[in-house]
Amino acid sequence: MKKAFEIDWGTYPIKMHVCVGMDSKEIKEYAEGIMSKREFKRLEKDFFDIDSYEGFYMRLEGLNLLYLERWGRHEDSKTLIHELHHAVHIHLHNDRHMTNEIEALAYQMEYLYDQVVTKLKCKN
Repeated sequence: MKKAFEIDWGTYPIKMHVCVGMDSKEIKEYAEGIMSKREFKRLEKDFFDIDSYEGFYMRLEGLNLLYLERWGRHEDSKTLIHELHHAVHIHLHNDRHMTNEIEALAYQMEYLYDQVVTKLKCKN
């Protein structure tokens, strides 16, 4: 399955792009359509070969990107949870200093997991 889509974080003004089953070239083409030219030049410079990753989360100026190598196996759910943890930790724990808001962080992970899985199950 190859799929790319955007989800919002609900309560927080954050947008995250999810790319599944795409190679580096396809992700760059997708990103070029949503980033400014200046931001995209930086992505091209900082981007790396994704062939050895089952998943990752990266935050660049103009792009929050969650990548999954594939979707459909039980292990893929574990990869999604792992990468969502990085996203929540970066944006809420680090940026918003929600270090003592453990329950809010857990609810946000649950919300994001539901958003991603719902989009992955959608046929469009």
